[in-house]
Amino acid sequence: MKLMVLLLAASLLSLPGCATRTVTESVVAYYDLDIKLRGQKEWLGGYEPLGYSQPVEITSERLASILGGIEVDVRKKKTSSVRERRNALSAKMLLNITEVLPKAFAEASGNQQVIVMAQRKQMQKGVFNRKFLTSFTTYVKGDDLYVIFSRIEWPIDENKKTTVIPQPWPGEVVMPFETVGTDIYELVGTQGVRVKWKNTNFGPPVSPSQPKPSALKTQDSLVTPAVEGIPAAAAIPTPPSTQPQRGAPLSEGPKASMATKPAAGGIAGAAAGGAAAEANSSQTKSTSDPLKGISSDDLRDLANLEDAYSAGRMDEAQYQRERARILNRGN
Repeated sequence: MKLMVLLLAASLLSLPGCATRTVTESVVAYYDLDIKLRGQKEWLGGYEPLGYSQPVEITSERLASILGGIEVDVRKKKTSSVRERRNALSAKMLLNITEVLPKAFAEASGNQQVIVMAQRKQMQKGVFNRKFLTSFTTYVKGDDLYVIFSRIEWPIDENKKTTVIPQPWPGEVVMPFETVGTDIYELVGTQGVRVKWKNTNFGPPVSPSQPKPSALKTQDSLVTPAVEGIPAAAAIPTPPSTQPQRGAPLSEGPKASMATKPAAGGIAGAAAGGAAAEANSSQTKSTSDPLKGISSDDLRDLANLEDAYSAGRMDEAQYQRERARILNRGN
């Protein structure tokens, strides 16, 4: 009888999709930002090989320049012919993410994706009572940095007793938006892009002899390197007193089942670049890219401005006027 059970277990593990499980490791878990490392681990072995070029050292400034240049065309409905073009990340969210993302890339192995879940709170009637989620998966392969979005300004339903923050999964289309391709940003499917992250458009040349992180991660063990000082240009502005203290744990409720999410072939197959997004034959409201190439000081001022607007300390007209003033400083 025991032999039959062992043979049955061995046969089940040999089936596609049954021999691995999804494993995540937390990098940070703030009240408005959750970054994890995710990989597929074999039940009787190490991580499923993904072939990523990680760990890798990328500065906060370079990541801010890359992520700040990503644009999306958003529709209200899937069938709508009118699209609104906007930056994928707001200035405040960009600051928060790029302060910590270098640490995630320095800790990630070649078999792990970096998943980012950022929340924005919106104040109504003097209190923060609405939350919106922006999430994406990112990793480095060769000289390419991949960024694949799952949700952008997705309203979080907090009417339920337990709120589960869904993880981003490449290839899973949840919202009607498409990333915008350019000469620099190459489309990956309909909701992702890849860029040559060492491109001088995003910062000074990267030396080939650039030192690697002091501690690397193997397939089966994690060694966290000492985090070097994050550049002052990427520091987060001091939040208003109405916001929770940054660093408080992020409440997610029960974790959703992760092992069933990847399609056949694992997350590597789900993240593979598809055909280019459909052509922009529909109307587009805006084609500008206001955050691309913006200085760190201006980015911080924009983040503070968004805080003031969200807290109700200025109206829409004042917000737009001050935002235009900041964006036009270098012109």
